[in-house]
Order: sequence, then structure tokens, then C-alpha cells
Amino acid sequence: MQNIISYETFITSDQCKELIRLCESLDGEVDRHPMLVQQYRVKFRNETLRMEFRNLLPNYEINNRFTYVKYDNGGCVPVHCDEYSEKVTHTALIYLNDDYGDGETYIVEDMCKKKINKKIGKIIIFKGNEIVHGCYPVIGTKNILLFGLIYLND
Repeated sequence: MQNIISYETFITSDQCKELIRLCESLDGEVDRHPMLVQQYRVKFRNETLRMEFRNLLPNYEINNRFTYVKYDNGGCVPVHCDEYSEKVTHTALIYLNDDYGDGETYIVEDMCKKKINKKIGKIIIFKGNEIVHGCYPVIGTKNILLFGLIYLND
């Protein structure tokens, strides 16, 4: 697949559960973008989390703006490219759970949607402003954490 970096066990299952608890307790800025279907998004800043991820991803600077996304039954994101408002070069997505049906993230390559296998604790890193991507409708509840990265060797 085109320039997708993936680490199958970026964080543990217990860390994912703790992140869900943290994010569910936040009173951050709720995103109400019209493109979003059956999902709840909270944007927040967390310096401790940024530093933990920075230690795990030494080739990247971690943007301190995180987005927690909770997809409810039927939640999806149509095909799109990300828009970066800051000096971000890559999008990072961490799967916080995998006990839901369908709902795979996909990228569009050669006019075909190619699914990315979900796994709790997995991270995928890609140039979201260049790679067309989306998410199929979810059966159940899907939780992910999104954040921007700055590649330090560009």
C-alpha cells in the first residue's frame, strides 16, 4: 500500500481502554462537521500523551492536538483527504478497540478501496493530505485516536 506505516502493537490493550476512559470523560471541543456520519469527536490537548507517543515515535514530532472519535452503529467517513491547519506532514490513527463489525479504514489506490486491517493498539501513519481514504460503516462501536505528526527528516 502506498506509503502507509503501521505498527501492530503500538500501545497495549489496557492502554487503549485507559485512553477510551480518558477521552469519554473530556469536555473538549466537539466537532460537528457535516461530512461526519454517526460519530462523536472530541478535540483536546494532552502534553503527557504527546510525550509518551514522542518516545515511541522518535522520527516524528507529535502535534499536541488529539481527536478522539467514537463511531456509533452505521458511523462512517466518506472518501476524503485531510486538511492540515498546522505544520503537520502525516496523520496518525490508533485503533482503541477492534470488537466491532466492518468499519475498516481504507485507502484508495488504483481506483480501488483497500482495507486496512483493524487491531486494538495498532497505529497507522500516512500522508493524509495526499492519500485518499475513508471508513466503511461500523456495526457496533468503533473508537480511534487521531493526531498529526511532523516528520523530522523532511
